[in-house]
Formats: sequence, C-alpha cells, structure tokens
Amino acid sequence: MAGGGTAGEVLPLVCAQNGVESERLALRRFRHVYGMCVWLPATHTEPGSVSAPGTPVSGVLHLGRYPSGADGTARGIAADLEKSRFLAPVAADVMRWKYAKLLSNLANAIEAVSGVIASDEARASSSAPSRRGGRR
Repeated sequence: MAGGGTAGEVLPLVCAQNGVESERLALRRFRHVYGMCVWLPATHTEPGSVSAPGTPVSGVLHLGRYPSGADGTARGIAADLEKSRFLAPVAADVMRWKYAKLLSNLANAIEAVSGVIASDEARASSSAPSRRGGRR
C-alpha cells in the first residue's frame, strides 16, 4: 500500500482455528479479516509429530471474507494453498461452513465420554436375532 499504514490496516488476517468468535474479535484490530474452515484429518502421534495421511490432498480449507464475501485476496490465498496439496475453495459464506463444522464436532465430545457412536446400520445388525433365535 503506497504511503504505508499499520499491519491491521494493510495486511489480511486469516482465522484458521476451530470456533466462530475469532473473526469478530479480529475485526477490532484488522480491516481485512478472513475465515477459514479447516477439514484436516490428522493424528498427533507424539510430541512434535503429526500424521496427515490424506492423499492426493492433505485437507480442505474453505476460505472467505468475514462476515461474508470473496475477493481477490481470498482467491490468491486459496491458489497458494492449492499449490501446497490442499483443496481451498473460496466460499462467500465461510461462516456457514465453520458453524456446520462446529455442530459436527459435538459428536466428538459425545464419543469422548460414551465411546464410538455406531451407525444406524451397525446398531441394527448388532441387535438382530442370531440364527439360534436369541439376540447377539
């Protein structure tokens, strides 16, 4: 930007963590705020080591302006991410993606306290009568 300016006035800020509050808070200090919904199947294997076995891409990073919209900066960031083995669709409604992920993550908490949630098909097959006439 000709004439300078502060980082908050000039630089884009991408909020790439789970949750939906960071973007609103970032607007206090940054003029150009972007949300990112991170879908990255990975496992923390040991201190300092993460395994992200996805192929041919490591994950999906939906990116868009906050609170909504898309622009050249978002498209440029997305293009750079796609060069790094990510799918990075630009989404004018990125917060919708982030809220949907937040809701889907609720199942993780339920599984943490109660065990793996079985699918309807798995529950049906485990409660079906066996050939001996009883239940499994």
